[in-house]
Amino acid sequence: MISLCELKRRIRSATPSRSDRQARIRASVILLIIDPDRSPAILLTERSESVQHHKKEVSFPGGMQEPGDKDPESTALRELEEETGIPACAVEVIGRLDDVDTTTGFIVTPIVGLANTSIELKINVHEIDRCFLIPLSFFDRIQPQKELIDYRGRMLLIEFFPWLDVRIWGATYRILRQFLDIVGDQGEIAP
Repeated sequence: MISLCELKRRIRSATPSRSDRQARIRASVILLIIDPDRSPAILLTERSESVQHHKKEVSFPGGMQEPGDKDPESTALRELEEETGIPACAVEVIGRLDDVDTTTGFIVTPIVGLANTSIELKINVHEIDRCFLIPLSFFDRIQPQKELIDYRGRMLLIEFFPWLDVRIWGATYRILRQFLDIVGDQGEIAP
């Protein structure tokens, strides 16, 4: 069990690496831990068919940086509110993780945040089909799995976490693994 104070300390003291590739598309996502004091769960979404990129993929709330976004945190918080209805004022941002380069041309900056249980989800059906709250303790009980998949006409061996009827893989998996490595695969957070 890790204390909430220790989780914050580990995330804040991490020194995230930044990708210096200029020709790629900048984006931010938020790894949001809901109810960190009692039953911590991570919020994930399944993107809709109508979005431009990553259709039907499981992801953290987030998206492309827009000209009015002052930093990766503002991008992630804006996208969180657009996709789920969770306002920025309901989130305590505690830090960043390493940038993740994707095979689809994005540089993603993951932001880590906390929110209490009084939040209300208002799903934007134009951007996402559904939300998942995955208990942090789930990751104590499961090992990553591997599978060969056909992705855009080429075979890829992927590592993933299975959840219900979906796979958590790709950039989302790598961000989640990075977070779990920092906090030590602790499924419970003590107040």
